[in-house]
Amino acid sequence: MRQARPERIVYRITQAGRAEFEDWVRELVGTLDREPPDDLGEFVER
Repeated sequence: MRQARPERIVYRITQAGRAEFEDWVRELVGTLDREPPDDLGEFVER
């Protein structure tokens, strides 16, 4: 006899959670270097 699965729980993000996530992503993207460093040549085949 198969056992019944437990009820599925569906979570939704709140407006405050979405705002926090967007701020976090903006902060991460804002700290990215726009150009690769000059010393990258040793890792790239030409």
